[in-house]
Formats: sequence, C-alpha cells, structure tokens
Amino acid sequence: MVPWARSWLFPFGMTESSGLAVLLRNSGANVTVPKESPGFHLRPKTGTSFDAVGTAFGHFASPVARYREWEARRRGVRVSIEPVRVDRLRMSDALRCPAIVMVDQGSYAPDPDFPGGVLHWVVVTNMEDGGISFHDPDLGPEQRLSLEDFDRAMDDSSQGIDRQLILTAS
Repeated sequence: MVPWARSWLFPFGMTESSGLAVLLRNSGANVTVPKESPGFHLRPKTGTSFDAVGTAFGHFASPVARYREWEARRRGVRVSIEPVRVDRLRMSDALRCPAIVMVDQGSYAPDPDFPGGVLHWVVVTNMEDGGISFHDPDLGPEQRLSLEDFDRAMDDSSQGIDRQLILTAS
C-alpha cells in the first residue's frame, strides 16, 4: 500500500505518472516521462454527470500533481513535452527501455460498469509484427493489440487526460 499511497492523487486515488516515476527512480531506474503538455489536466469529455466531479477533482489534484512532478525532477526523473504516440514506444523498444503506458482500458476490454472507459496503466513488453504485447494488471500478461488499436487505447482525451507514458532504463 505504501507505493500506491505515494503515487496517487488526493482525493480521488488516481495514480499519476510523476508519483510512479519517483517510485521507479527510488528503485535505481533511469526514468523519463514523456507527456503531451506541461502540468496536470483532468477535463473529462464523456458527456456524463460525472464530468463535473472529474473537473473539480482535476482542480483540487493539480497542486498535488505539480508537487509530485517537482519531486520527480528533483530526484532525477526527466520530463519531456512531446507527442506521445506508438512511434515513441517503438524508439523505446529499440533501446530496450520498458514502457509503462496510460491507456483507456475500455477501448479494448469494455466494462458495462464503466461505459465511458477506465484509465489504466499497462507495461509494454514487446513490439513486433504490427502489434504490441503488454501486461495488463487486470487482464493478465501477454495481452496483444495491433499498433492502431493500441494507439487508440493511448488516446485518453475522452477522460480529459493528456497521453503520457513512463520510460525506464537500468
């Protein structure tokens, strides 16, 4: 529970990239966090009544996220602002740098309890033959999607979150 508590955003409990990056950095990994824009954004566009709650959460969580990013940078995590696409994962795979990617799990494993999708972290294990293999903590190891489907899963815009990932190297 301690690692999770150090990487979640109060008050909602969402795990965010800077908190996870600090945990990895503390374990001795070199860590880079590519994301599409500076800061933390949560502006849901699901068209549900939960959007107002998500927007309010984003407002209150933003200072915590800023602190977490400052802490990550202070500990040596590199943060880069860049397009986060499947091509970025291909570069990381060529360098043998494991990638942890935020996806909308609902895009490949719909859940009737969460029709608007679910933000979720997965670990990319391999890229080949036009597809991506990854471990999903909910669905198990060796999940596989085409490059196009995985890129679609990386599109978290309906949840109001920018695309982001965590790259590690020992």
